[in-house]
Amino acid sequence: MPRIDGCAAWRLAENFTCCFWPQVLPVYCYDPRSFAASPWGSSKTGPHRAAFLQQCVAGLRASLQQLGSGLLVAVGAPEAVLAAALEGGGPGAGLVLCQQEVTSEEEAADAAVQAAVQVGTVLQSTA
Repeated sequence: MPRIDGCAAWRLAENFTCCFWPQVLPVYCYDPRSFAASPWGSSKTGPHRAAFLQQCVAGLRASLQQLGSGLLVAVGAPEAVLAAALEGGGPGAGLVLCQQEVTSEEEAADAAVQAAVQVGTVLQSTA
């Protein structure tokens, strides 16, 4: 089960909830780009990794529910999913907090999200 207490983005979201916004909506997007074929023709996400990912998302949802929250799980490009979720949110709505990623594909996805919605990024070490 994933640890949400050690995630810098989660801790920042908790602080924002207490001080600035009355609500935080955790979101996980199954990005179709992560399941596409690689340039070499193999699947980027094989069946074992996909099953593991699904278990992690289910565990995250259960952990969040124990804290009185929920988890919006969506299939689609994060920039489209988040823009649609924030549409019509009114003034002050729409800040997306996410951890900074390090691979070129993840950085490209982050750039697309930043172009679509207001983003606050949190650097999190993988060490």
